[in-house]
Amino acid sequence: MIFFNLLMLLSMPTAWAKDIPLKVSSATFSFQAEESFVPKAFRERLGDDWEGFCEKFSQNLLVGKGPQGRGILSKAGCMPIKFTKDVDELAASDTWAFQFGWKNAGLTLSIYFGGKGKKDSLLVGKIEFPKQFTPDLLFTSPEATTYVLSRIYRRLPAAWSGVFNKTDLQWQLTPLDARSMGVMSPARKVGLYSLKFDVEQKSWIPTLYAVAQPLVSDDKKQFDREGGEPLELRWIIVPKQAKIRLWAQEIYSPLEKEVDPSFLTVRDESKNSGSILEGYALEGLKSTTWSVRYGIPVPKGSTVVSQASKIELIGSVGKGILDGLTFQYEFSPRQTQVEAEDTYSFTWSRMEAGWSFQLGAPQTIERFATRFKLTPKIGILNMDAYFPLNASENLEFATVAAFKVKSQIDIGGELSWELESLNYRVKLWATAHLSGYVLGGSNATKISNQRAGGDISYDLYRSAGGFRVGVMGFGYIDWVTVQQDTSPELGLSLATSTTASGASYNVTYIGAGLSVTW
Repeated sequence: MIFFNLLMLLSMPTAWAKDIPLKVSSATFSFQAEESFVPKAFRERLGDDWEGFCEKFSQNLLVGKGPQGRGILSKAGCMPIKFTKDVDELAASDTWAFQFGWKNAGLTLSIYFGGKGKKDSLLVGKIEFPKQFTPDLLFTSPEATTYVLSRIYRRLPAAWSGVFNKTDLQWQLTPLDARSMGVMSPARKVGLYSLKFDVEQKSWIPTLYAVAQPLVSDDKKQFDREGGEPLELRWIIVPKQAKIRLWAQEIYSPLEKEVDPSFLTVRDESKNSGSILEGYALEGLKSTTWSVRYGIPVPKGSTVVSQASKIELIGSVGKGILDGLTFQYEFSPRQTQVEAEDTYSFTWSRMEAGWSFQLGAPQTIERFATRFKLTPKIGILNMDAYFPLNASENLEFATVAAFKVKSQIDIGGELSWELESLNYRVKLWATAHLSGYVLGGSNATKISNQRAGGDISYDLYRSAGGFRVGVMGFGYIDWVTVQQDTSPELGLSLATSTTASGASYNVTYIGAGLSVTW
């Protein structure tokens, strides 16, 4: 449509018209977000994402750098993200200004030309994107990038710029790559023209020199899908000079839709809230995470129980039909200790699965997204322990705890409070477990286990596709009470030792680990 509008401008007065010199056709790209809409905790990553995106995105507007060689700028620069009350206020002064704005109503892109401020700049067009088109989609999806470029090219007075010889009969465009073909179609009919800008009327005035079309006839419909076939040049005005720089734009049908963002339909739009949480704070909620970590008792005590370390493998599914599924396997390698001709030992393992239920909707408190979860669990517990209960400097008398549990059903639950920022997550949690109480008649040993602690994780690496690698630290207190109905018969080497029918202990663990999230 813009090409037909340009041709209509031929009848307008041109007394103040001036050529657009390519050598000064620079542009500035900016991103402004409404400060009341974006919590402070999310701003750092949003700024980093914008910086990385803009550096690559702006190259598509340079001469010959975009899909099929599109681009009309000689240089492009990026401004840091800005958080402001008015996202529509022009932030940059340049020949061209491309300004993204993000607020509760959605994402927009305003294109300005030719001024040093908003009053004397021409608003070429303002593009309003679909509600589900959030910055995280724009910054991470190649299809989204191509979609935005498609809409920009159509709003500009030209999509190509090139130098032509007056004897040229063909124009070879770069084929579309596979990534672009899902969103864009190759050019089929292109107009080539010189271009002037009328300062008084604030409008462009083209002079049409040629029309370019594929060599394949329209009736055969055998176009190259990538647009790699040469275009035939049909000169309307033969240039007087041997070489001439011309601008070019596709010639669209008045009935043709601007762009169909069909690739957006593959995303789940039903859960979109339109808030900052969608795509940023809820990123972790909609991810699958696996972590492995190692903990040691602090401080280490004098018994094998307070010297045993912990190895834990933890997984959680945050999307798909298994959204909410959790898994945990913990293992204390066998720890032994020889005292007074007796060998004490301790080993522990538990494997469990659970299902998390979110209590209420996620909330924001100034700098964080927060959520509560309740996770019922069921698993299998193994324990083999033999240790003194009253260890002292001289073990003249010792009460010995001796318990052995194998593949005993363990049920429990976890209540957690989680806070999530853009690169790190904090979790405070408490758990309670009972083992031996299910099918209690056949279990002589019953175990009660409570824990309370906290985890913190930080993403060291994040790919454009959302894959993350992080480090974590954790700490918790472990309370265990063991009770058995009858004391087992034991051959103790200490004649003064007795065997307890129950025992309780607590150990504090701290440790670190690695996590992967996708």
